[in-house]
Amino acid sequence: MDVSLNPVDDQISAIAADELAGRRSRPADHAAESAALVAMARELAASPQTILARLAERALDLCRAHSAGFSLLDDERRRFEWTGVAGVWAQHLGGGTPRDFGPCGMVLEAEAPLLFWHPERRFPYLAATTPTIDEGLLLPFYVGGRAVGTIWIISHDDTRRFDAEDLRVMTSLATFASAAYQAQRESDHRYREILNSLPAAVYTTDAQGRVTHFNRAAAEIAGRTPQVGVDRWCVTWKLLRSDGQPIAHDDCAMAAAVLEGRSIHGTEVVIERPDGSRVDVMAYPTPLRDASGRITGGINVMVDVTDRKQLIAQLQAQDGRKDEFLATLAHELRNPLAPVANCLQLMRRAGGNPSILDNARTIMERQLAQMVRLVDDLLDLSRITRNRLELRKERVPLSKIVDSAIETSRPIIDQAAHALDVALPPAPVLVDADPIRLAQAIANLLNNAAKYSEPGRTITLAADLVDDGVLVRVRDQGIGIPREKLAEIFEMFMQVDASLERARGGLGIGLTLVRRLVELHGGTIEAHSDGPGRGSEFIIRLPVAAPASGRTGEDPATLGEARPEGRRVLVVDDNRDAAESLAEILRRLGHEVVTAYEGREGLDRVATFKPDIALLDLGMPRMNGYEVARTIRSRNSPGPLLVAVTGWGQEADRLRSQEAGFDLHLVKPVDVSVLEEIFRTRVAVQG
Repeated sequence: MDVSLNPVDDQISAIAADELAGRRSRPADHAAESAALVAMARELAASPQTILARLAERALDLCRAHSAGFSLLDDERRRFEWTGVAGVWAQHLGGGTPRDFGPCGMVLEAEAPLLFWHPERRFPYLAATTPTIDEGLLLPFYVGGRAVGTIWIISHDDTRRFDAEDLRVMTSLATFASAAYQAQRESDHRYREILNSLPAAVYTTDAQGRVTHFNRAAAEIAGRTPQVGVDRWCVTWKLLRSDGQPIAHDDCAMAAAVLEGRSIHGTEVVIERPDGSRVDVMAYPTPLRDASGRITGGINVMVDVTDRKQLIAQLQAQDGRKDEFLATLAHELRNPLAPVANCLQLMRRAGGNPSILDNARTIMERQLAQMVRLVDDLLDLSRITRNRLELRKERVPLSKIVDSAIETSRPIIDQAAHALDVALPPAPVLVDADPIRLAQAIANLLNNAAKYSEPGRTITLAADLVDDGVLVRVRDQGIGIPREKLAEIFEMFMQVDASLERARGGLGIGLTLVRRLVELHGGTIEAHSDGPGRGSEFIIRLPVAAPASGRTGEDPATLGEARPEGRRVLVVDDNRDAAESLAEILRRLGHEVVTAYEGREGLDRVATFKPDIALLDLGMPRMNGYEVARTIRSRNSPGPLLVAVTGWGQEADRLRSQEAGFDLHLVKPVDVSVLEEIFRTRVAVQG
């Protein structure tokens, strides 16, 4: 089809292709990609005139697209010609788009890949080319440093979304497209130069096995310059099997392919270079024939798979650590459940004995706190990994953060009868930090020191000023760390000794969380140990804040005066047990409380009860907490203080609750002391 220029003012949905990195990526299929490169190299040698059409078919298959093709720039006509099209759009072969008003032109102007959504909104002429484009990924390709066209893949509905793996594959194909385009138009001498631009190693031999040509990648992968006409069958210095056994060049796969007249679709070998280094490759030799079918030589394509094999080994190791982590997580979550279940049985049989009831409640509170800590660590690590953790920094004394960390870790330290020595600089040291998060990092180190030391040992927490900041050291006399584990101790799911983790409690994510939190504060952390049984030391390095005039920390005047009198509180939650238990706690604290179990009932209670504060669950059926909050804000001025009480705690959830009209966002389970602080301060200010 032919199209004409028809500009409109609608803005196109086009973004930089690196947006694809944010999408979940499918696994790489290196075997399929390697096979495609081999096949295209053969086609390039045998029939360069049809290579672009074949390359479009490879792009279609490798990326599982609905359509794929090429657009070549015709400078004289100032338009792009569709010279190769595969898939659903194959019927449009020979069509094209304007140079100055079209997706391909935008790609060439950007000199970068672009991802398009429904480009017909900007370029109406594309609506006539059916089926229309739902999503298209376009990449430029070059000859002699000049962009000459684009290679593209298209999805025609939302069943296919492209990702970073598609971008990687298409980038490789765009490189090949450059070679293919040149091969269509240039001499055999130029064709040899083209092979040098290929990312894969390629060499050819005559029928007797003498090397006739090699590209730069072949010389690089072999670590030597092959001797044309002298080297036979192989361009390498030494060739080995994957088990390390040597292979004579006369017995290599290239010799077998040419002498036996058959293609070999991938065999793994090891190349040893003259300097002793080794490279794992997949070799794809095939015989070359003349027009009569006579074998005239062979071509071998070798793909370096060293990185892939190393990655597979790393993934296998990581997968093993993940399995161990999941087993440990199940163990750690079941541990607190057992005493909680036991205490419930005790309470049923206590006959009102206050001693038994008090002891059971204490145990349940302690175990619940342990479960909350485990879940919080997992959520924090997830937020950090996805760059969703927001720090609330302030200028704060380091001593305040240390005190908070010690307060958090004191129970586990005391339980093991450890001594804690603390040494801080005599003068105040200020840091720009989120005091809660930084205290969490230090507390995690103290907890580890307590857990992995035999009872009655000494733990040292010290801080020292240095030229470029402050060092915080946590030293213990515990089990120590093997030297070979020091480099990976902060990796996800890493456990020095899984049996110890299970025995003493731990998920293998605590140190990962500490490192991420410290890095978010612009700091670093390192581990030291003289080996097993000789203790460990963790050193956090943090920047120091410049001195500031005035007071540090919060000004009590901004919080309002404490008002201890009872409040009128509305609790709305479709979980009746959650609503009633929270209401009963608040009543015992002297507040007047009513409950509702769904959103519309909550609105009625607001109208009749007129609460000072409303605690609203978000995930309620029929009318959720967001809708309730928006309705309350539209009907009441100023209305009650609205607090979201929910299991949803991501940053996006907090933003959504704020937009709905909530004043605060709390994540279940809520510490009652937090609610008391809110009643004393935030409600006081409103009042």
